Amino acid sequence: MTRSFDLQEMAGMVGEVLGTSDWLLVDQDRVDLFAEATGDDLWIHVDVERATREIGGTIVHGCLTQSLIPYFSYRTWRPTGYAEVRSAGVDRLRYVTPVKVGSRLRLTATLSSYEGRDTTVRIAVTNVIEIEGVSRPACVAESITVFTR
Repeated sequence: MTRSFDLQEMAGMVGEVLGTSDWLLVDQDRVDLFAEATGDDLWIHVDVERATREIGGTIVHGCLTQSLIPYFSYRTWRPTGYAEVRSAGVDRLRYVTPVKVGSRLRLTATLSSYEGRDTTVRIAVTNVIEIEGVSRPACVAESITVFTR
């Protein structure tokens, strides 16, 4: 379920969890499509036979894991009360644990900062992508977004 937050009210929410997404299965088809789109066809991602033989199975691209942040976010939380929005980048990106293809992932998003100026608001959200059944996260990244009211 997507939770909505008024952009101005978010000023008092720094440190609060915005939401946790549902689980998403990352299958070989998704990995293969990502490899085709990006040209990153390293065998650990796309050669199922070799990867199974040498490392126990294929591994999801770190960049694919990171790129799921908007997918999870849009289905978890949304600000309201703005006219325009733009991504201003990602800070402190870390790929903590490799993700085996066939794993299920989910996102927990926490508001880490809020700066309001005139007609703009800049927020930072700490995104933690978990792997089902694994104690360490797959990816941690702080996304920066600028809103214009």
